[in-house]
This record gives sequence, structure tokens and C-alpha cells, in this order.
Amino acid sequence: EYWGSVSEDAKNLISNLLCVNAENRLTASEALQSNWISAATDAELGAIDMESNLHQLRKFNGKRKFRAAVASVIAANKLKNFLAFDQFQPGCAVNW
Repeated sequence: EYWGSVSEDAKNLISNLLCVNAENRLTASEALQSNWISAATDAELGAIDMESNLHQLRKFNGKRKFRAAVASVIAANKLKNFLAFDQFQPGCAVNW
């Protein structure tokens, strides 16, 4: 479903760029020679509706920002709890 609208040329390029073995992986110049990149004209690129991609990118960015905010709150709470625990309490005997 997610890859349903992606062309075969694009899938091949991505597969060849994500090879674990560096000897089998495409170089940058080879990637630029791929059918997906080299065969596209300005007219073809202009005709592609990117609205759904833009929507997904915005949604991903929103999730990323929300996760970063949650991580910040968790870190602040941990620091607050650590500092509260670490404070010297008057009247307490400290045996070093």
C-alpha cells in the first residue's frame, strides 16, 4: 500500500542505494545515471501531483516535533527529580 504509487524505476534505485554490501551499492554518479533520475523531464516532473507527499511530510514533521517535545519534558522531569533528591537536607547527618 505505501509503495503502491512508487514507480518501479524509483524502487530499483532505492533498493540499489540501500545495499548493505558497499561493493553492490550504487555510487553517487551511478545513482544520477539511473532511469528514475535521468529519464525524467521538467514537463513530466511538473505534471506529478505531490500534494499527498507534502501532506505526509508535514504529518511526519509534526510527529517528530511532538516526540522531541515529549522527550524534553521527560528529561526536565528527570533532572528536577534528581536535583530534589540530591539536595542537602538541613538537620540530616551526613556520614562520609
